[in-house]
Amino acid sequence: MPGGPDQRWALADAEDGLIGTIGLNGIDLLHGRAELAYDLDPHWQGQGLATHAARAVLDWGHAVRRLVRIQATVLDSNARSIAVLERLGMQREGLLHAYRHVRGHPRNFWLFAHLEGAVTSPR
Repeated sequence: MPGGPDQRWALADAEDGLIGTIGLNGIDLLHGRAELAYDLDPHWQGQGLATHAARAVLDWGHAVRRLVRIQATVLDSNARSIAVLERLGMQREGLLHAYRHVRGHPRNFWLFAHLEGAVTSPR
């Protein structure tokens, strides 16, 4: 729901088949922040779709929800997702050690952030 703590959208192919999701988690309007989250079917990766959709969500979050900060966490070994965040102009802020368990083991995640008014990559 638009006023709730999360906002998610489906990513669909030309036949309305689900190929992924994207959205903002933990929207905190009091502090003007949220976390960008997305997933995309591996068949559709590498085509710029995640970057395009994430850019729209960043723009929407800053303009419509008036978020000052939109952040994202990414597994330190996920080179494709790191590249998406960098293409969006998100800044790498630091490494979160043993931040989340992945397949039963604590793993490190990078923290990225995009601040309102920051320049995003060219469309």
